[in-house]
Amino acid sequence: MFFIGGTLPPLINFKNLSGVYLVRFPAPITVFDRSLMKPCKTVLIVEDDMATSQILNIWLRGHFVILLACDGEDALTVIEEEMKTGRKIDLFLFDISLPYPWSGILLKKAITERWPALNSRPFLAETAFAMPQDREEIMKAGFSECLTKPLDRERVVETIEKYL
Repeated sequence: MFFIGGTLPPLINFKNLSGVYLVRFPAPITVFDRSLMKPCKTVLIVEDDMATSQILNIWLRGHFVILLACDGEDALTVIEEEMKTGRKIDLFLFDISLPYPWSGILLKKAITERWPALNSRPFLAETAFAMPQDREEIMKAGFSECLTKPLDRERVVETIEKYL
């Protein structure tokens, strides 16, 4: 159990004292039971644009555990580390246009070939390409949803919550 909402006063030396003592805390103490916490879902965001990456992090960090990667190699490293520690990535959000030689589509393929069990997890795409044929190619590659830039906070959060 954790105690939140108060601080302990300086230690009182009770040596050589007898009697009953009342100790008051400066703030009420709330007992917090970790078992009552709802488990937090983990989202891996792969975005090469630092500004977009930070905006997504700010929008989502209160709702989910956020892992950030800037390219395909970085993403594979993050996934490898998460797998080693037994932690689970619940959803993937990829920019489709990543630095060469990667794209969001190639990265999804590499991940699901290397870790087939991850293919059952939701993969979301974000892209500036808004043409119907672009969206069709993304959806054919196995993405659950395609978000078009400029991104809208409410739509991003609602879409992720829909899949988690």
